[in-house]
Amino acid sequence: MRGLVVQKEIYDDLVGSLKMMKPENAAEAIIGEGGLLGKTSRLFKWSKVTANFPAAWVRNFSSNLVFMNIGGMPMGKIPYYLQKATREMIKTWKGEKSIYDEVKDFGLTSSTFASVELGRIEKEFENYLNRTQRKGTPFKAFFVAKELLVTIQDWTSDKYGLVDSLGKTMMYMNGIDKGMTPQEAADHAEKWLFDYSLVKPSVKTLRQSIVGAPFITYTTKVFPLLVETALTRPWRFAPYFALPYAMAALFKETHDLDDEEYEQLMMSLQEYMREKRYAGNIMPLPYLDKFGRPQFLDLAYLYPWGMFTEIASEAQDDPGAIMQTLGLLGGPVASIITVISSGGIDPFTRRPVANKLDAPEQRVKDYLTYIYNLMMPPFLHSDYGALNRIRQTMNGEMNRYGEPMKTIAQGTSQALGFNVSPVDIGSQRGRNARYMQSEILKTMGYARRTIRDMTRMGKSNEEIKEKNEYFKKIINERKEKLLDYLKASKFPTEKLKQAN
Repeated sequence: MRGLVVQKEIYDDLVGSLKMMKPENAAEAIIGEGGLLGKTSRLFKWSKVTANFPAAWVRNFSSNLVFMNIGGMPMGKIPYYLQKATREMIKTWKGEKSIYDEVKDFGLTSSTFASVELGRIEKEFENYLNRTQRKGTPFKAFFVAKELLVTIQDWTSDKYGLVDSLGKTMMYMNGIDKGMTPQEAADHAEKWLFDYSLVKPSVKTLRQSIVGAPFITYTTKVFPLLVETALTRPWRFAPYFALPYAMAALFKETHDLDDEEYEQLMMSLQEYMREKRYAGNIMPLPYLDKFGRPQFLDLAYLYPWGMFTEIASEAQDDPGAIMQTLGLLGGPVASIITVISSGGIDPFTRRPVANKLDAPEQRVKDYLTYIYNLMMPPFLHSDYGALNRIRQTMNGEMNRYGEPMKTIAQGTSQALGFNVSPVDIGSQRGRNARYMQSEILKTMGYARRTIRDMTRMGKSNEEIKEKNEYFKKIINERKEKLLDYLKASKFPTEKLKQAN
């Protein structure tokens, strides 16, 4: 087709998502879309989603179930359609005629031709180049390993796609049962369980850019549906927003707590968990773990609006965290650039990647570990991964505070996509208070240094007095905040021990 004039949409399909040519220069080979860093970004997305089995798969299906429900499928009918759609998909795999064939004919089980079929052609082309390049070279093992990785990526991506295919089949069947025509049912299913490949060029650029937002597609697809539901059928959110309150009531009933005592318990949580609570994204489980600790389930990973409710909470206290929640500059290249430019601070945890007081070899090891954790599936994370949590529990390891790690049940639930966090209420309250005290001491130290420097610089007494009053106000506010916190979080921990 070289030299032919074609429609823009066809050009975008052929050229916009396909790179069947070698890089033309060294810069393109590194930072180009098909270059080293571009491939690194795609590997990052694969490891955090498709390769994160089964957690990401379960969370994706959970989100799909919510969209099916707010999209019109009665909650009580979900098990029925789940069973029926599964049977239809199995029929197709057996070579029998089924409703799943209709779903496939409407293109609901795949993305656009450009994103899927041409993507396969591109990978076949890359594999062909690998086979050509490895002949008669000492790097044969490298090219074989590269082909193996591409094969694994293809296989897991195909299987991950079945999660969306199952959901769309359920939605399609529900539409047919409601009297929709096949085309209407297909359009309805495509609307609520969207096609990630059909996005605006700006979104495509952001998700493909090495310093963009690799998961921005989900955000741009989910937000309009949530707004539409909030404006036209807000009652469909009610069961999901009511669930944390119902579980809180059950927890209070189980452990004989009144409202004031429950609020004191919740104030003893880590700050990030209190923020999630205000956003409606955590709820207590009614029972304690084997160490007598309350357990909290993080709903932000299961509800499709979890990201947006957290953003609303962050906008009040930490607007800078919004970029992190949205995933802006969240790719591996951007993360590494941020670490370098910030002097070694992890942009996600906001902690130093390595301790500057450690030996050089230890710092190198810490940075290599950071890169490993950045690129590997979350369940293989060296510190917070589900497998590591289970191993620590089985070995009887303690955390840095001398407390037990997660139980086997909690580690297993994390591996399955349900993030359950135990909290030692008494110890955590003490740590929260000590942190607030340390912030006061840091402010006092900074104030003394600032006033001293102003005096040495010959600033006027009025300027020094004004600055001193400013610091006094901040310090007094933080002291009052600490006293209020100690009062608000004074929970009688013996009640939980008695109940347990």
